[in-house]
Amino acid sequence: MKVTPNPDILWPLGPISGVILAPYHDTTIVRPVYREPTRSQCQILNQNAFRNADLYWQNLTTIQKQAWRDWRKWDKLHGYPWFMRINIPLARAGDPPMLEPPPYPPG
Repeated sequence: MKVTPNPDILWPLGPISGVILAPYHDTTIVRPVYREPTRSQCQILNQNAFRNADLYWQNLTTIQKQAWRDWRKWDKLHGYPWFMRINIPLARAGDPPMLEPPPYPPG
């Protein structure tokens, strides 16, 4: 025998009891309430560093972007990935970004 929970009782108690009714195919199921993910301080710092480095890349001139693409061209990575690999740690440390590629290829 199929037992159907009474929506009038469970629906208002969802946030309190930790369960809610959710549609599933042609029926309704009781499932836990999904909590908002909480980010650690380290995750927030990494996301902000990535966001800042990406904004710097978007604001580069065409000549600067081409210089990054031409730098270390023999490697699989060139252009945007190298720019991000160098500038994300700089952004995390609070240092100014490196808008031009270094004069030497990294080791």
